[in-house]
Amino acid sequence: MIDAILYLGKIRLPVNPAKIHFRIPTMSARYELIGAGEAEILQGARLAEIEIEGFLPAEARYYAPDADSPQSYVDAIRELVESGEPFSFVYVGQSWDINFLCSMQSPV
Repeated sequence: MIDAILYLGKIRLPVNPAKIHFRIPTMSARYELIGAGEAEILQGARLAEIEIEGFLPAEARYYAPDADSPQSYVDAIRELVESGEPFSFVYVGQSWDINFLCSMQSPV
């Protein structure tokens, strides 16, 4: 049974991330109202932020039998960033899934 699968565009990462941090910051304005205290006016959401933490195995192992070299993944991810085009972020897990178009700010 596969625990989870993570794709960045067409790149399937050989090892599932140890952690995925998912955050959707909001846009808001705060005002101090005379005699009423503080009020916050929500103005929608900013872009979602996802941070993945993990490793790329140095060689194929029983848990990643089809793994390429770490440098090949770094190069492929760098190509995604340099293309300037959005790509799909797909995470399929046992308890939740993510599937949307994204861009990458800090690849490594």
